[in-house]
Amino acid sequence: MMDYYGDALAIYRELGDEKGIADGLQNLAFANMTSSQGAPDGMETSARLFEESLARYQAFDDKRNIASVVGALGYTRMMTGHPAEARAAIEQAIELNQALGFAARENDGRLALGHIARITGEYDEAIRHYRTALLQAVEMADASRKLMHLTPVASLLAATRHYEEAVRLVGAVERGRDEQGGTLSFGPVGITDPLLEVRSGGIAEAQIEAWLAEGRQIDLDSAVEYALAALDSEARPG
Repeated sequence: MMDYYGDALAIYRELGDEKGIADGLQNLAFANMTSSQGAPDGMETSARLFEESLARYQAFDDKRNIASVVGALGYTRMMTGHPAEARAAIEQAIELNQALGFAARENDGRLALGHIARITGEYDEAIRHYRTALLQAVEMADASRKLMHLTPVASLLAATRHYEEAVRLVGAVERGRDEQGGTLSFGPVGITDPLLEVRSGGIAEAQIEAWLAEGRQIDLDSAVEYALAALDSEARPG
């Protein structure tokens, strides 16, 4: 895929097609993000491509793609350990997507703000953003987004020593992925695997397996309610 996008970009440059170049840069940047699996060097390469793409979209005031690229730039900054830059870009992207009526992209931004707050240790902020993102996914009746949001919530709960709730959510996510299909390709830097966090807390493997089994009995909508209740308990580091 990378080769095809690279070839297309080269052709657009040869033709002097400014819109095609901007689109080609954005497509190549997203493809590179996926292929690099979150590696910092890959994210930096994608950031450079997004920056060039953004400048071109701004030249002809393509608001839709400006919003897309600004959000993507924020994500690359988050993945490369620049939380302040990431937060500023993602907040801007949320405002742009709100104005455009792009609820799904706004939801992506809310989730990303939760990640950034988690990475920087601002647990109250992380709770607030994760809760908002999850409620938006419910409002959109988007099952894939609801499922996607549960793993970072489980990670946050594990980090705040709410081990039982975290593991049950992991079990519910396993069930949801079995039913819906799909996996996460990579996660933000600093967002730990919930089960690794729980195991590091000294919880017996037999207890973990029991909680996982209980979680696998929870359907998606019930898991969302469970996650929201756990967030409403205002979990904090013990």
